[in-house]
Amino acid sequence: MALETAILRYGSSNLALPEAFKTAMGMSFISMVSMEIAMEITDYALTGGMQMQAWVIAPMLLMGFVTPLPFNYWRLKKYGKSCH
Repeated sequence: MALETAILRYGSSNLALPEAFKTAMGMSFISMVSMEIAMEITDYALTGGMQMQAWVIAPMLLMGFVTPLPFNYWRLKKYGKSCH
C-alpha cells in the first residue's frame, strides 16, 4: 500500500497524498484481499485443509490472478485510467 501510494503521489499521476492513498486503497487493497481469499479457498478445496503442497501452487496462483480481474476491469472502465 505504501509503495503504490508513493508511486501515485510522486509518479506521473502526481496526486495529492490523501487522494493517492484513497486510490491505492480503492483498487489495490480490494484486489489483494480478494486474491488472498481466492488462493486460500483453492488451497483448502484441493488439499482438504490449509496444507501448502507444491502441486497446489499453480492452481492457487491462477485463481489469485483471475479473481480480481472483473473488479479491476470495472474500475478501469469507470474511471478511464489505471492505478499503475
